[in-house]
Amino acid sequence: CYKSIHHIGDIQGCYTPLAKYLHSSFDEKDYYIFVGDICDRGPQNHKTLQSVMEWSQKPNVTIIWGNHEDYLDRWSKGEDVSDLVFRYTVSQLKQANIDPAHVDSFLNKLVDCFLYTYQDKKVLVCHGGLSSVPDFPAGISSRQYRNGTGWYTQNVDADFQNNAPPQWYQVHGHRNAHSLPINAGTNCFNLEGEVENGGELRILSLTSVGFVTREIQNHTFHSLAQRLKIGIGLHEDIYGEWVNRDMADLPVISNSELINLKNHPLVSCKNATSFPHVSAFNFTREAFFKSEWDSVNIKARGLFINCHNQEVVARSYDKFFNIGEKEETTLSFLTKNLSFPVRAYLKENGYLGILGYDSQSKSLFVASKSTPDGDFAAWFRGILTKSLSNEKLKQLTRYLRDSHSSMIFEVIDIENDPHIIEYGKNTLILLDVVHRHHTFQRLSFSKLQRLGKKFGLPVKHLGLTLESPQDLHGWVNNATKIGYTFKGKHLEGFVLEDSKGFQCKLKLDYYSFWKRMRSLKDRILAVHGTNKKLKRDISTARANHFFQWCMNQEVMQLKRDIISLRKKYLANEDFPKAKVIQMSTKNKSDVRGFLSALDSVYSTSKPIKKSTAASLWARAMASDLLMAVLRDHPIIDRLSATLGKSPNDLGSLFTLNNETE
Repeated sequence: CYKSIHHIGDIQGCYTPLAKYLHSSFDEKDYYIFVGDICDRGPQNHKTLQSVMEWSQKPNVTIIWGNHEDYLDRWSKGEDVSDLVFRYTVSQLKQANIDPAHVDSFLNKLVDCFLYTYQDKKVLVCHGGLSSVPDFPAGISSRQYRNGTGWYTQNVDADFQNNAPPQWYQVHGHRNAHSLPINAGTNCFNLEGEVENGGELRILSLTSVGFVTREIQNHTFHSLAQRLKIGIGLHEDIYGEWVNRDMADLPVISNSELINLKNHPLVSCKNATSFPHVSAFNFTREAFFKSEWDSVNIKARGLFINCHNQEVVARSYDKFFNIGEKEETTLSFLTKNLSFPVRAYLKENGYLGILGYDSQSKSLFVASKSTPDGDFAAWFRGILTKSLSNEKLKQLTRYLRDSHSSMIFEVIDIENDPHIIEYGKNTLILLDVVHRHHTFQRLSFSKLQRLGKKFGLPVKHLGLTLESPQDLHGWVNNATKIGYTFKGKHLEGFVLEDSKGFQCKLKLDYYSFWKRMRSLKDRILAVHGTNKKLKRDISTARANHFFQWCMNQEVMQLKRDIISLRKKYLANEDFPKAKVIQMSTKNKSDVRGFLSALDSVYSTSKPIKKSTAASLWARAMASDLLMAVLRDHPIIDRLSATLGKSPNDLGSLFTLNNETE
């Protein structure tokens, strides 16, 4: 009777982790079972095969036949093997002068399955995995033992757990489409750990105290580009266009681009504490408040670079702007210059989370918008680890490493960082996967959806598609009205993306108003008991009503987050609602004249004279109806910008009844 039974998972030509285990673990009092797939895909096939062939001579070693042993078998018999991956294996075997006849002799010792009893446990070991213990094991074909029950994606571990007789256990390799740990069930063990992709060699030992698991990380493997050159294809369509056989070893930024970032007066550079070799590049507050942007500092928005080897460790979006924030994002400019169709994605209300990969520390890189340190990055990491299993997290890390990519998330944290929009639970929303490169490039939306499904991550929601400038114009006018919701849901806004990848943002009134009210209530707290001025605009009826209500609340109430405070405030029945202005026949002529004046100014691209803007503004302020008309007209962005006002300063209590226009 052996002291312990050891099961070694799929090796796939990865000698380094195998050597680390065998050279320190062999004991003649123990028994060793290899579950198959000795060669292929890894870079050390000759060393691996030589080692296992040597071990096969020992009386306490059994080797299971896996599906990749089929290739070895045909080659050892002089048959042609067309598999591209095995051709790479053969080239290594030939260079090492491995004799096909010796391989044939070795293969004759392999078995399809191995059944044994240890104490009160009965164990079935095969390569592919079965859905139960066969009544007559000798009646199962070799092919089924090698490939397992059903399709490759079938969860055979769950099937075995449901079907197997009591006290039976199964150990297998070959497949792990469901990203299961070694302990795949109460009586099932999965030893497929993607060792050939830089995963782990999985080992299971059965001792007198029970089953013991071990994983040995493999650091000697082919890069994704090398795998593509060998012929190992991408089985899932989840990779960006930048992933190809000509990829560099690392995603790097050029020396000149790095120098431009470091020397830019409106870009800050700060080394991270947790990753001291990584520098975080972000645009300065001065750039933001002065709206000074160029081709360099728009990229400094959550851009993390290892300045020693110039690797782009992680990156976010290039800076993009709100509708009306810049000339090129005014509604009039957009309707003329966007490439249609335009997609409008829901913009949820959280903070930015960024994932990348750091080759120096060989680890996942987790950051908020500006740093991998501090509370926000820690909160993001906490939600991430709760959202994904340990195996999924390992796979995600390998995906980012291999594909030279970053993931961008909206992090909704209702416990530590509630914002303006109310949510029911902590959530990570996958916004985009981007190339870790100086030039911004992202995964297509269809591939993003497939990737989200693979990892079980919610993906940004496509709200609507705008097919023409007219669609955009009409929708923006409607979406900027007070009380607008998307399918009954309050949002921060939308991110608009045209067919060429140009992006801009639209913030909704509900979000914008309550963000200002959060600032207002915080300012009330700050000046409480002092002679300091309020320095907040409360000229609109909505803002003034909330201000008066806040002034009647206790200080402790105002210290609550804006979501909690808003709930209490909106419980008041006298909260001013937006009223609808009905257009009668009597005042249609006034509206037509005013619209004609607005259209005349809107039709020219010349800057609006301040006197003209002031006249139109004053005319609107004198009439509830004209105020609503101006609020709905696309000229509002340019007009308010000329006067240094906000569109929300106009018509905040009024909306036009479109049915009567």
